[in-house]
Amino acid sequence: MVATAPTIEPLTAAAQIEKWHGLLLRFAGKYARRYQIDPDEAYQWIVLHILEQWDTYAPSRGAFTTWLHVVVPNAFRDLKRQITMRSVLCVSLSAPAGAGSRDGGRTLGDFVPDLSLPDVGDEVADRTSREEVRAAITRLADPERTVIEKRFFRDEKLSPRDRGILAGAMASLSAMLA
Repeated sequence: MVATAPTIEPLTAAAQIEKWHGLLLRFAGKYARRYQIDPDEAYQWIVLHILEQWDTYAPSRGAFTTWLHVVVPNAFRDLKRQITMRSVLCVSLSAPAGAGSRDGGRTLGDFVPDLSLPDVGDEVADRTSREEVRAAITRLADPERTVIEKRFFRDEKLSPRDRGILAGAMASLSAMLA
């Protein structure tokens, strides 16, 4: 009879976290001081990152603690990026626009357009364009004008013959408006 060596199952993420709890607390203290966050939050961040990255841990490539020395700093680099993004993105629109007196006491919000209000320039351009298109349509021959009215103003279904006329009418309109 041949004896076989027992296989050792690798520990789960939860078991590794429990086993290395002391080391994780030291990491948490170190990074809490560095990033000025609560040590409990740092510990939770480490555990969360271990769980998220667990599928990258391969016992055959190295010890769990070696893997931790790569994963934990990366976790805090990610946290730093998130904190930086939040601080950049969370600027109050009531903040002063400039440091000098040249800004006239304006705030950042004064430079943000109110998208709920119509843009007068766009309105004038749209109205002018609509008027030019309507004038061009009235200059079309009767069958072309009728097909355009059917298609765009009355939303009627076009016959194959009407679709051919529409193609010619659109080409004529393009030439008139160019």
